[in-house]
Amino acid sequence: MSILNFRPATAADVPAITALTNLAYAGNSSEKAWTHEGTLFDEARTNDAEIAAHIAAPGAMFLLGFDGDQLVASALLKFTDDAGYLGMLAVHPDLQTGGVGKQMLAEAEHMAIARGCTKMTMMVIATHRPELVAYYQRRGYALTGRYGQFSRAAVKAYAEEIGMRLEWMEKKLVAK
Repeated sequence: MSILNFRPATAADVPAITALTNLAYAGNSSEKAWTHEGTLFDEARTNDAEIAAHIAAPGAMFLLGFDGDQLVASALLKFTDDAGYLGMLAVHPDLQTGGVGKQMLAEAEHMAIARGCTKMTMMVIATHRPELVAYYQRRGYALTGRYGQFSRAAVKAYAEEIGMRLEWMEKKLVAK
């Protein structure tokens, strides 16, 4: 496993982040990806407009992970006074299970601690992705019993139809 180099995304990175995120979440084109949602959703996970809006939003950024010059991972980070939020963690399917996700989580948590955050939060599809919940639990995250909403109307309607729920997970952060 290579040690990743990290940097925040810029507007010029939008197409690469979109492509990586959709590849990592698609499943149909990359069945090796254990994190895919291809069996749950037909549409692309994101688009350039959504990624650009996140990058432009105050208190938000995309963290990029590179192996040499190749973008291999990305994650949305949002910061408030006491909490970091991690979303849209994407790892290239060929590199999943190789420690890239662990490195991204560690860097995101380090960044949150440096900003004074005492916890990191995220939402996961707890009802239909037990392997994903277990992955985060192994890294110190716990289900909270608080539930969130899907943001896109079509996804929200489909999720309600099949009983899919987003649940918040949280980890207390400790400066090392």
